[in-house]
Amino acid sequence: MAITIIRFVRFIDFSGGAGIGSKMLSEYFPSMFVGLYNKTPEQVKEIVFNFPIYNAKDIIQKIYIPYRLAKFISFFLKFFTGFRFRKFLKKFDKNKVILHFHHLHFFYPLVKVAEDMGYIVLVTVHQELKGMFPILKKIAKLNHAKSKCKFVVFTNDTLNIFNSKFPNLFVKKICNAVSISHVMNSTDEFPKLQKGVFSFGCVSRLNPEKGIDILIKAFRVVINNSNSDLKLFIIGKGPLFEELTSLIDDLNLKNNVFLLGYVDNVKEFFSHIDVYVQPSRREAFGRALIEATYFGKICVASDIPGNREVLGSAGVYFESENVSALAQTLLDIYNSFEKYKHFGDLAKKRSTFFSEEAFIENYRDLYTSLIK
Repeated sequence: MAITIIRFVRFIDFSGGAGIGSKMLSEYFPSMFVGLYNKTPEQVKEIVFNFPIYNAKDIIQKIYIPYRLAKFISFFLKFFTGFRFRKFLKKFDKNKVILHFHHLHFFYPLVKVAEDMGYIVLVTVHQELKGMFPILKKIAKLNHAKSKCKFVVFTNDTLNIFNSKFPNLFVKKICNAVSISHVMNSTDEFPKLQKGVFSFGCVSRLNPEKGIDILIKAFRVVINNSNSDLKLFIIGKGPLFEELTSLIDDLNLKNNVFLLGYVDNVKEFFSHIDVYVQPSRREAFGRALIEATYFGKICVASDIPGNREVLGSAGVYFESENVSALAQTLLDIYNSFEKYKHFGDLAKKRSTFFSEEAFIENYRDLYTSLIK
């Protein structure tokens, strides 16, 4: 029996990671995407590898309800999410689809409606778990033997919290994977990347939690304490693009720090940089960090659970949100590069933990077990 996965993402524009996962699983499970998007349907479909897409605005009137209004959830569901969303779900046989939500905070009203209608619901926990406690407490209180709401987490830390705080909820740990075909089939070119110039790099959505401001400020310190023309290249888009551009100007780093925008494939990028940096304030399980390990890069990362889950002992860590600590780490690596090169070898070995084969097998087992 063919199982279709309907993926609910907050913004399809920035769902390349979910698209990669769907592509890896496409031989076994066809997917479709529901979410908001600002680009044309053709552009958005390209981001998610041409899987069918639905604009969330066409399916529901409103999908965000603050936690403080949770006690009135039934009222809001009836008037804001119930009618069109129920009509949308009735198009699909509940025995042949799994509704996979990628943002519980944003989509909780839909999760509740889908559960009430008897659909199987799977939620991937991307954000910090502590902020989800109010909603998880509600789900745990309502949960019973017939509940169809299940959870996927990325890290042991999150898994342990789930098991401790919400022992009656079904939760399974599945790591993200490196898509070899995706990272190797690169057609993008980076004219600003120059061979022979020592370069640092980062791939990230430009959100506050990603800590790109910390990295830029730290790089100002690095430049101040180095006689070399070092470069920092950052791939990604997001709401802080203009703010970070201004920060680069204010710190007089226009010749050293470059915001490259969105790039679909990053093979050439990783091939040219010497050190990869992940400065996140919070991180569930960074796919870009996994890709950096595949290319055998020295990986510098903030010391938070999500980064440690990816790198283990193969990473060079600094205290999260500490600009001085990050700057000193980058300077140490540049000044003693040979001393740190073995971290690249360790990262390459670490990448084998995140194979496509393991990812596909884990999700095949999970999806098929849920539909039975």
